[in-house]
Amino acid sequence: MARTLALFGFALLGWGLCGATIAVARSLVPMETALIVHAAAAPVIAGVLAYVYARYLAVTTPLRVAAVFIGVVVVMDAALVAPFIERSWAMFQSPIGTWIPFTLIFLSAWGAAVWVMGAGPAWRWHATRQESKRDLPGDGQIPEARNPATHGITIEASREAVWPWLVQMGCERAGWYSWDRLDNGGRPSAERLVPELQATKVGDVLPARPGHPEGFEVLELEAPETFVLGTYFNYTKLAQLEWSEARPSRFLRATWVFVLEELGPARTRLLVRTRGLVRPIWLDLLMKAFFGPAHLIMQRKQLLNLKARAERI
Repeated sequence: MARTLALFGFALLGWGLCGATIAVARSLVPMETALIVHAAAAPVIAGVLAYVYARYLAVTTPLRVAAVFIGVVVVMDAALVAPFIERSWAMFQSPIGTWIPFTLIFLSAWGAAVWVMGAGPAWRWHATRQESKRDLPGDGQIPEARNPATHGITIEASREAVWPWLVQMGCERAGWYSWDRLDNGGRPSAERLVPELQATKVGDVLPARPGHPEGFEVLELEAPETFVLGTYFNYTKLAQLEWSEARPSRFLRATWVFVLEELGPARTRLLVRTRGLVRPIWLDLLMKAFFGPAHLIMQRKQLLNLKARAERI
């Protein structure tokens, strides 16, 4: 849901920027010239925003990305601009004023998304519908959790080649392969396998931030298939709890599951699922609003970097 809302947000931002472009142009040049400026600027705006969305928050196919972009523009023009701002439906009779930029916006958004994602199924960095619905190891750790987020990526390497990159993760270890300034103190994530970090075992805690021991406890580990991490935090005392401790009144309890599935001799599907339970409810809503989008961006970066590292070996 968060990724879908983000797509509509990007499209709405694009519509607003296009509107601002024509408003500024009309104040500086004649209307005919302003329409040409708008027709040239609109696909650039749509292309840039579609590229950013596809690069960091892709949730659907390139065709649907383009459809949402153009759909938002058409609906907003018909529901707001024509009846209230222009006070005339005649704007839809102008090819250069509407239909030409509409067409260019669609093509630009679609082209930018294809550039990032690819035109076929290979674009998927999140999980398929079937992968999202199926049970995965670690689900039983928080059986009452709802709305898990499942992501996936296909890696052209064996499970045995991908596995060592997972078990060496951790802040001030090999890093998290995501945005290092945010989750590894600015220290670059490892570009090589680190032998001394391969002995990770159940019960170990992989630090989540620099200078602090708190992080993700290893709950399940079965090489080279399943790596289940969990975090359990007491918000009243601002302290991490062991997974087996009783639940306080205000807490975060979440799992982060990595599953490697063999697709061939040197081809692996990596599925990643997060499940969480936060209490009280208002704190849960707050966490989803602020950290949900951030997790999407960080998770995509991690998957892409894991794929690049494993395929490089």
